[in-house]
Amino acid sequence: MNSEIQISLEIASITEEGFTPVRIDCVPGKDAKNHMKVSTQILTEVDSKNHLIKIHSAVKYQVQDVIILSLAICVSYRVSPFNELISVDREKKQISFSADFIPTLLSTTYDTLRGVFYEKTKGTIMSDFSVPLSSPSMLASFNRFKVVDE
Repeated sequence: MNSEIQISLEIASITEEGFTPVRIDCVPGKDAKNHMKVSTQILTEVDSKNHLIKIHSAVKYQVQDVIILSLAICVSYRVSPFNELISVDREKKQISFSADFIPTLLSTTYDTLRGVFYEKTKGTIMSDFSVPLSSPSMLASFNRFKVVDE
C-alpha cells in the first residue's frame, strides 16, 4: 500500500505588518556594520479553521537601543489536505505534521522578507545592508509555533 500524500501549498496572501523607515539621524557612517545589531524573528501560526499556515517574519536593525529600521511581513499559505498533514492537540499544546514542509515555508517567507527589505531600502543609506542569509535548518531552530482560532 502506498501512503504518499499529495501536498498542495498555495500562497494565499503576503502582507506587510510593519515598517519603520530609516532613521537617517541615527545611522553611523560607512563603518555602520561594526556598530549595528541585526535581529530576526520568525513565528508560524496554524489556523486550522481556514486551513492556513501563516508565517510571520521580521528584521530589526539597531545601534545601541535606537531602532534604525524594522520590517515585518506575514505570508499565508493555503495547505491541503490540511487535516491529513497537520494535527493540533490543544490540550497538550502540541502541533504535529505528517510531512516536513515547514522548513520550505520558512525559507520562502524569509526570502520574501529579504526581497521586500531590498525594495524598501533601495536608494537609501540602508541599501548597503541586507537581511542576513539563513538556512532552513537555522530558521527552524528559532521558529516558534502558535495555534490561532479565528
